[in-house]
Amino acid sequence: MRLLGRAGRDAGGDALNMAETLLQTVELTKSFPARRASFGGKKLKNVAVDRVSLFVREGETLGLVGESGCGKSTLALTLMRLYEPTGGRILFAGRDITGLGEGALKTVRRQMQMIFQDPFASLDPRLTVGQAVCEPLDIHGIGTRAERRAAVGQLLGRVGLDASDVPERYPGEFSGGQQQRIGIARALALRPRLLICDEPVSALDVSVQAQILNLLRDLQDEFGLAYLFISHNIAVTAFMSHRIGVMYLGQLVEVGPGREVVGAPRHPYTQALIAAVPEPDPSRREAGVVAEGDVPESAGRPSGCPFRTRCPLAEARCAEEEPSLRRVGEGHEVACHFA
Repeated sequence: MRLLGRAGRDAGGDALNMAETLLQTVELTKSFPARRASFGGKKLKNVAVDRVSLFVREGETLGLVGESGCGKSTLALTLMRLYEPTGGRILFAGRDITGLGEGALKTVRRQMQMIFQDPFASLDPRLTVGQAVCEPLDIHGIGTRAERRAAVGQLLGRVGLDASDVPERYPGEFSGGQQQRIGIARALALRPRLLICDEPVSALDVSVQAQILNLLRDLQDEFGLAYLFISHNIAVTAFMSHRIGVMYLGQLVEVGPGREVVGAPRHPYTQALIAAVPEPDPSRREAGVVAEGDVPESAGRPSGCPFRTRCPLAEARCAEEEPSLRRVGEGHEVACHFA
């Protein structure tokens, strides 16, 4: 999949822009236990998510894109409280869930579910497909046994699987694309309002990727779902997302409407990601910003702008002053001194 005309998904019009905020983070931070740089050296923090503030509206897809190791998956697991936040707040439907206990958190998790990168690893190989899809209903005590069985059949049918045959088989008997459909059916079992999709198609063949992405968009339209869609592939992110956030070393460096972020990127890192997308037609290839070198370790984060060590536009100010997100257009923010 490539960036057709460098355009992202339509922002959804006034109805989506007026929708209620479902998920919000305020200065969310997640760091891991410190380690020493060398024998007797100073302890360094591994800050995987660094003061991230974002929001997702009802029925909207916010895409998060960035290179591997930028903190996207850590952010997803922190939002689900599978990792405990180090700082900041998480709000769901206006309720602060940052410090909720297990009992209250169980109720919230009915409304926010995850789809994982490796569908087979997310399914218990000892359970049949029917048992795996039914498990969330069992845990939350929803319906009678007959009602749960009927719900499993409906869910499997809705994601394009044969409900008469699939429930009695095991996950290992299916292809990667079919396993991901099973994972989606399981995630939908509790009728959530938000799905956090963590690289849901990166392990699949390109032709199968398109099928799963189209299925997710259809399900969003049918059930009014909100998605936080995480990917390292900006073309896939553009296809799925109404708005796009670009992450680098645990920070949001650009966020805005998908069409603007992809069609007119303002941050040099976003420009570099787009320039790296393969273009099969030589006549359409454009020269763009190239990110030099490798991504620094989060424990050895550069001073000032975190991207400055790879940025061809960096100046002395970039080493001294960390840029904050600032508005450059309607709903469009960039963390760059020169954007």
